[in-house]
Amino acid sequence: GIAHDYLRMLQLLNLYSSRSAMDVQEFCNRFVAFILMGNTDAHLKNWALMYPTSRQPQLAPLYDPVCVSVFFEDVPSSAYAVNRAIDKSLRAFTWDDLSALLKQAGLLRPSNVLRKCKELVLQAQADWPALLKDAPPAVRRSVQERLAGGVSLATEK
Repeated sequence: GIAHDYLRMLQLLNLYSSRSAMDVQEFCNRFVAFILMGNTDAHLKNWALMYPTSRQPQLAPLYDPVCVSVFFEDVPSSAYAVNRAIDKSLRAFTWDDLSALLKQAGLLRPSNVLRKCKELVLQAQADWPALLKDAPPAVRRSVQERLAGGVSLATEK
């Protein structure tokens, strides 16, 4: 499942990246942002590594972030069934789940990564509503619902 894939990616970045602390934090920040924005299509095919030295990987720049949850509106519940199942899991994903994932990945300072991810949620809740002002209405509704507590990470502290 997604947790297993993300665990492997975190382990790889932590052990082999030439900038492991930065890449691990960025990976976690993206994961949290994807939950907040309803990106249920962020499987490992949507993550890439670069090899600038040909030996040590680095997390590649972000690409392909999509608010997939917007497509759930006004369609039968059977539509986008796989993405809806992923969304259900991501909505329920908690800080304890992220903490356990970070510890399982063998990070030296998982509490620092977790703290920065919590700060990211607070920043998103403060800044994204203004950014969403010009977004398509369905995107604005979907993301604002998530920011307002529609996902566990937005309600827990």
